[in-house]
Amino acid sequence: MTEQIRRITVVEHSHGHPSAQEARLFGAFAKQVFTGELNQAWPDAAMKTQITMEACLVSAANGGAEVAVP
Repeated sequence: MTEQIRRITVVEHSHGHPSAQEARLFGAFAKQVFTGELNQAWPDAAMKTQITMEACLVSAANGGAEVAVP
């Protein structure tokens, strides 16, 4: 097999810019804290992320075997 590297560059501001993904994430989180209004998409995304990460861990422990994700 030959090594094939593909780089994809996205033009965006760094983490300190108000429009940066990280800055917007913390801004949205702070808004939820201050208003007490939970965006239900957040806990759902967190659970899906956890399930995916656990499946990756099981797959890696089994030599990259396919893992069923509920």
